Amino acid sequence: MLSDSTSPEPPSLPLAVRLFNAHEYFACHDVLEELWGETLGEDRDFLQGLLHAAVSLFHLSEGNPAGAHKMHASTLRYLSSYPDRYQGVDLAQLRRDLTACFAAARAGVPTNLSAYPVLSWSSADE
Repeated sequence: MLSDSTSPEPPSLPLAVRLFNAHEYFACHDVLEELWGETLGEDRDFLQGLLHAAVSLFHLSEGNPAGAHKMHASTLRYLSSYPDRYQGVDLAQLRRDLTACFAAARAGVPTNLSAYPVLSWSSADE
């Protein structure tokens, strides 16, 4: 498992978190994709995992459950080697909340955006 990064947070991460939490998943995807393209090293998979989380929720909100479930599984794979908190993001909570959200969707429980996961993030966690 990777250790918590000691590098400073990526400058676009706070914006991506705000967009994710505002359910602006497409815009969040764009920010994370740009950041991912500029990143080398162990942070790439972390950013890819967050990006896939945003895409999974975008697909779910747009009524594409097959695409949503595929991206949810990919999210969990990308984030599996990271600790519970990384770059200030509470990944343990994100994993739990995504899993609960997608379990409800699989069971046919209707959800609205207010029930979707949010990213718990703090720059003080660095």
